Amino acid sequence: MMDRKNFYVIEGLDGVGKTTLIKNLEKNGFTTYKTPPKLYETIRGELHGLREASLFYYLSSLAYTLEVEAENSRDFFLDRYIFSTITQYVSNTTRSIKEFNRLFERLSSLIEFPAITFFIDLDYKRRIERIKGRTVEEKALDNESKSYNDFWIQAIREYNFSRKVILDGTKTEDELLVEVLSYLE
Repeated sequence: MMDRKNFYVIEGLDGVGKTTLIKNLEKNGFTTYKTPPKLYETIRGELHGLREASLFYYLSSLAYTLEVEAENSRDFFLDRYIFSTITQYVSNTTRSIKEFNRLFERLSSLIEFPAITFFIDLDYKRRIERIKGRTVEEKALDNESKSYNDFWIQAIREYNFSRKVILDGTKTEDELLVEVLSYLE
């Protein structure tokens, strides 16, 4: 693997604007990768709700993305990373921030951390309104529960990431793009 200069992550629950931000970053010349990658999509639905299988599936897809798809990339963005993987797993088991922190600490020595993790935060009601416009297939894997929403937000605020930026999902597409770009300077 070549030395990467930096990689960045856009994290957020379904409907907050991750895909739109990623597309706007692409339009501005950045390389982006979606997780899980297309290669993994064929079995995603079958494993999504299974606790341990789902965790290992997503961890393996992240490793694949970094080691194969992005092997020669420098200064790229990932659409979701380890935070989404762990919050989904923990929320399906204990819903405990203590468990989230414990698992995150265990994995932190095994994974590569991004230069900056950008979290898009949007209130539950607005997020659900955005999801309602999706097709049945697009909504199939969305986690629409308020308890998961609240758990996710609590995990962001309580976990001390080395470099995290919380973005306001009520801002316009252009405002979010400008804000992200300002952190890269």
